[in-house]
Amino acid sequence: MLRKLSTIASLSGLVALSSFGILSNAQNAESGVSKAITEPRRSESKEEFKPHVGVVAGFNDLSAGLRENAVEYGINTGFQPIIPFGIVFELTHLTAPSDRQDDLERTKLMAYANYNFGGTIPVLRHSYVGVGVGPVFDEVDERWDIEPGMAPVAGFDIPIATDGSTPARYTLGANANYLVVGGSNPDAFALNGQMKYWF
Repeated sequence: MLRKLSTIASLSGLVALSSFGILSNAQNAESGVSKAITEPRRSESKEEFKPHVGVVAGFNDLSAGLRENAVEYGINTGFQPIIPFGIVFELTHLTAPSDRQDDLERTKLMAYANYNFGGTIPVLRHSYVGVGVGPVFDEVDERWDIEPGMAPVAGFDIPIATDGSTPARYTLGANANYLVVGGSNPDAFALNGQMKYWF
């Protein structure tokens, strides 16, 4: 358990340091004026509130648990109550086979708190970092385990199909996260693609 806690602390620290490095580089651009930091304030319109739904699918590495790589898929929804902080709820599922033991069926329900970058720097202005927590439901040989999970995350959502005069309704993006699971079940690194519809 101490090993998993140190992994969580290390990953959270890495995400934080990466964020500060990106932000400091952005602050140095153009006469020291920040292009990525947004002053916190309450969202006052639907465009600022950013309600959305999306689908997610990608690669999940459970090799630390002596299992083969698996395809993860699911759905998510979220909003931004206070600029630049967003909340995302995500439900995903995967099946991880193994030659040495029974297959692992994993379903997780995560709530993410994200910091959304802004400004004018390409890609960075559509990027975010955050951390998620929630229950992880693992089933092996008809036995269910429910454990707490925690996952630092970093990703981006690039607008598509827009003429520039109106906000894009669709985005394509990707994210990377490392899920640390309580108990003896395996942790997992995930690299997912995602498509979102913004209301």
